[in-house]
Amino acid sequence: MSSKSALQLFKKTRNQDVSDDSDDGKLDFDLASVLGLSGMSRVPKPSDRERRPPGTVPKYIKLHPEDSGEGLDDVFYEDPHIFVPAENKNDHDEVLGWGVFAYPKPGEGSSHRVKYDVERGIPRTMRYQTYYNGEGWEWPEKQFVKVLMERKETAFAAMDLGDLPERDYILRITMLDIPVELQSPEKIQSVYERGAFGEELIYRRFKVSGGTNLDSLQDKIVQPIMGWARNAHSFAFQDLRDGSAFGPKDSTAVDMCHVDKAVISYIDADKWTFAHVLQKPGDKMRYLYDFGDTWLHDIVVEKILSRSESTGSVVVLEGRGMCPPEDGHGNRDWAQALWKFRYGTIREQNEVMQEVMRATNYKGKPFSRADFDPLSFSVEKAQQAVLDALRSAASVRTGAKSVTHPLTPEALMEGTPLEKAQKLKKGQTRVKEFDDPESFRYMSETISERRDRTRQALCAKCGSPHNLKACTGCNRFYYCSKEHQREDWTTHKPECKGAKSK
Repeated sequence: MSSKSALQLFKKTRNQDVSDDSDDGKLDFDLASVLGLSGMSRVPKPSDRERRPPGTVPKYIKLHPEDSGEGLDDVFYEDPHIFVPAENKNDHDEVLGWGVFAYPKPGEGSSHRVKYDVERGIPRTMRYQTYYNGEGWEWPEKQFVKVLMERKETAFAAMDLGDLPERDYILRITMLDIPVELQSPEKIQSVYERGAFGEELIYRRFKVSGGTNLDSLQDKIVQPIMGWARNAHSFAFQDLRDGSAFGPKDSTAVDMCHVDKAVISYIDADKWTFAHVLQKPGDKMRYLYDFGDTWLHDIVVEKILSRSESTGSVVVLEGRGMCPPEDGHGNRDWAQALWKFRYGTIREQNEVMQEVMRATNYKGKPFSRADFDPLSFSVEKAQQAVLDALRSAASVRTGAKSVTHPLTPEALMEGTPLEKAQKLKKGQTRVKEFDDPESFRYMSETISERRDRTRQALCAKCGSPHNLKACTGCNRFYYCSKEHQREDWTTHKPECKGAKSK
C-alpha cells in the first residue's frame, strides 16, 4: 500500500481530518504511529536525555549485536561500578528507581514517581524483545542495575546495625496524593506540587521490631494493616537515599510485567531486615504496591524505642481512611473517585461502589453503601487482620493470586494444561475460589502447608522475629516464648491437632 493510499484509508476509517499539503508528497504526521507500527520499523527520535555521538560504546553493558542502542538512556552507557545514584534526586531530595530514571517536570506528573519514557521504552521493548527475551540475553538496563544491586548488598553485609534489630520502631505509613479535603478531578489532574492539597487522608501508625524481614513486613504486617489483599500484586520498598529497591522473590503476580517501568529490578526482600534501610527517626522509605496501578506510600520512622522498652510485638496504634480497592488505578484516581462518590451523579456514585465491592480486598466482606466512609478505620480490625496473617504461612510468591475464566467446564478438570502449568513444591497446594456456583470464573492461589523459613518467621501470637521456636506438635507455627504459645493454645489447638508434622 502506498503512503497516499494509507492516508486515504486512515481518513475514511477514522473520520479524522489529516492534512497532506506538502509538495514533496511527504506526510505531516507519523504514519507508523497511526497504523500501530511504531517501534517495529524504527525507534522514535532521542529525547533530550540522549545526546550520544554515533558509534558510542557502552563502558560496561553488552548490547545484543542487533541492538544499535537507539532509545537507550545515556546513563546506561556509564560504568555502574562508579555510578552515583544519589546525584539524581527529585525536587524533594529523594532518589527513586536506582537513580537511573528521569523525574517529571513541573506540570508533567506527581513528583512521588519516576518518569518512564514511554516514547522510547515501549518501542525499544517491541523491537528488541525477540533478541533479549527469546535468545537469553539480559536486557542492558538490567545488566546495569544488577551491578547496583550487588553494590547495595555488599554495603548491607558490611553494615553494623548495633542493637537496632532488637529495638522496636514506631512507624507511620501514609498514602500519597489522597487529600483529606476532597478535590475535584479537574484540580487533581492539573496540580502536581507535593502537599498542594494539604493533609493526606489515609495513614496508619504501628509498632514493629527493627529485626523484621522486609518480605514478612510487607506480607504479614503492612498489607493487613493497610487493608490490601495478600499476595495479589508485587511490591517494592525503596531506599530513598539511593533509589535501591527490594521486592518479592520469584513473584508471578500479574503486574510483574510492569516492573521494568517501576524499578527495572530489585533485591529479594527476604534477604534483609528493614533496620538495614531505616536507622533513625525521620528516615523514610517508599512503599510501592502494584507495579501497574502504582499505589504509593511513605513509611517514616517516628521513634525508635530503647532495647529495654522493646517487646518485638506488632501493635497497631492508630489510623485513618479506608483502604482503596485493589486494581483501583492508583492514588490520584482514588482521590478522584472519592470526589465522585460525594459530589458526583448517582451513576458515578454507583460505579465507585461497584468497583469497591468487586475488588479482591473487599470481596466476600459485608459491605454496603452505608459502610462507605472514606475516613473509616478500625484499630481492632487491623490488629485482628495482622493476627490472622501471623497465624498463616508466608505468601507463596511463585503462586500469587490470579483470576482464570475457562470457556468450558472441561478446562477445569484435573490434568488439563491449565492444571499442569501449576508447578508445585512439596507441601504446596493450589486453592480455587469460584465467583458463584454458576460461573467457571475463579481466583486461585498457591498456599504452603509447611512452616516459614527461619529468616522470614514471626511469632504467631505477637509478630516478634526474636527467640523463635517451632511448635513441637505441628512443627508449623513459631512462638517467641512459652508464654505466648500457652496464650495462643486455645486458637492454635484445633490447627495443631489436625496438622501433619512437616
